[in-house]
Amino acid sequence: IGAIWHLWTLFWSKILLASINETKWPHILIIVLFIVGVQTKNMIWLPLSIRPALYAVLLMFAGQKVREAGLFDKGALPPALWIRALMTWPYCGTLYGQLYMVSNTHQHGAIDVIGGTCGAAILIKLSGLASERLPTATHLLAWIGRNSLPLFCIHLVVLNAAP
Repeated sequence: IGAIWHLWTLFWSKILLASINETKWPHILIIVLFIVGVQTKNMIWLPLSIRPALYAVLLMFAGQKVREAGLFDKGALPPALWIRALMTWPYCGTLYGQLYMVSNTHQHGAIDVIGGTCGAAILIKLSGLASERLPTATHLLAWIGRNSLPLFCIHLVVLNAAP
């Protein structure tokens, strides 16, 4: 139902990730679920946004591993890598940018995933820096986070009302 697919996807992917983390081979299971999600997109319909969850569980697992490795900690990655990510994100988003999780579609393949990953990493890093250096801005971001569902619904209205 419109943008509500995201909530179902988050629900199922969290359940899948928690279950997979209890197994002996989480890496293999994550990749199998991802492949099933992408390869069956035109073959079978799964209710309640289960198919996007099969894709999202890979992203959540990657985020879990990044957090465990402390890659967003100060000095964990060289500044040159952050600069490359900052340059890659708008490049990929402007020239390609057709990754649609709702349908597990990557119009331009890996370049869409790379751009999305760089964008997410930059936003996470900037959020961390803002929480350290700009506490006033952090309060606004916290408010946005608490009110993300109504904002998400507004996003859906704007998508449908404005071409």
